Amino acid sequence: MNTTIRDAGYDQLLEWLKRTRAEGKRISPGDYSMRALIPKLRVLLRRPQLKHSWIAKVEQGERRLDVLEYVAYCLAIGADPHEGIRKVVEHLKRTANGVVSYPETFEGLVNWGKVAEQAVENAEGPRE
Repeated sequence: MNTTIRDAGYDQLLEWLKRTRAEGKRISPGDYSMRALIPKLRVLLRRPQLKHSWIAKVEQGERRLDVLEYVAYCLAIGADPHEGIRKVVEHLKRTANGVVSYPETFEGLVNWGKVAEQAVENAEGPRE
């Protein structure tokens, strides 16, 4: 069993986060250092004891981000969380080998969800 917290899609997401933070540091060095980001993350995540080493562990892949942490990290570095999610979805599409299909638009996603719900209902039979 593979016990690593890393895979190619997550590595791509981390690289994008690090690159985005590095681009911000080039523009405004003081605003994107680990120490400068921690106060923002403490507020966003409601973790007053959060240390700057948390960012280092995340960026080195020693700690995996959950969804709320990911969004907070993106907001702290001024990145659009949707862009990172799009990168992960594209990676999964490339590696899925046709196992799943995924709609290209939000409207498609809504319709896809309705079709999936109908398929589940059909498979389970009528509800009482």
